[in-house]
Amino acid sequence: MRSGRITVIETPFDLGGDHKGAAEGPRVLRGAGLYADLATVSDRVYGIDLAARFSPLLRYELEVRPYCRPSSPMKHSVSVAEVVNLLDSAVSDELEMGNRVLSIGGDHSIAAGSLAAVRCHFGARVGLIWIDAHMDAHTTQTTPTGNTHGMPLAALLGHGSYRLVRKEARGGCFWKPEQVLLVGVSSYEEGEEKLLRAGFDTPVRIITMNEFVENGRSLPWLFYQFGMFGRDFDYLAATLDMDGVNWRFAPHVQYQNPNGFTDQEILNLGGWCASTGKVVFGEIVEVIARLNSSSYRTAKLAVELAVALMRQK
Repeated sequence: MRSGRITVIETPFDLGGDHKGAAEGPRVLRGAGLYADLATVSDRVYGIDLAARFSPLLRYELEVRPYCRPSSPMKHSVSVAEVVNLLDSAVSDELEMGNRVLSIGGDHSIAAGSLAAVRCHFGARVGLIWIDAHMDAHTTQTTPTGNTHGMPLAALLGHGSYRLVRKEARGGCFWKPEQVLLVGVSSYEEGEEKLLRAGFDTPVRIITMNEFVENGRSLPWLFYQFGMFGRDFDYLAATLDMDGVNWRFAPHVQYQNPNGFTDQEILNLGGWCASTGKVVFGEIVEVIARLNSSSYRTAKLAVELAVALMRQK
């Protein structure tokens, strides 16, 4: 039995990409009323600032962002591995206590840790809904950039750098392709598609934005796809990259997406997940801090999405 407590784990980390900004995500979401709004759906909301556990080396790298060769297969690998391990442990501890978890990034590389913990805790009983403009399924062999925010899904499926995949530490409890639904994809590379569609006996189910548009942007159609996926699981986890939202509604993200979901569409998707009563973990990443009103608009939408996702049935 899961408790009504929501533990928010803030991970101010942005070394998974080339540009600074996503590390400010937790701060700007707090400023947009994250904790006050979550208190409307749970009378027990608790926060953990993962930065308090960062090593001096990691703090230095976040501040200075030392140069990495463009040809590097995995940039800032030591710091990325540290954050992945810290977040894995933090999420595991909260799930063991029966709490629901909301992870706030940060860039999407953190999912290699947070969702590793979810899979190891719930096993085959949990399904993962991954909403993103990208597939995030590169390995060190296919990445054109070496940026780890493009690698977490591959790592969670057991492919990629040992620093992310950590086979011995994970004990082999990787996500199975049939446990993953990837939604809203509009930009990807050949290596990612090959892995997700042909790298396993059962391919990962992918709903592209083109497919959504071809079906008239029908939310009932999309809810049906979600329902067919979710019926096989006792629990659901969801990770949402804000670049899955059209840039007109979420302008301050790592990648401005002209083809993403509208604000109402993404809020309805979060609401559908909550309506199942199965959500045990949510994650929102890639909000970029800017000192202007449009940055606040992006953060406020992210907060509304967090509340929609974590609301109990």
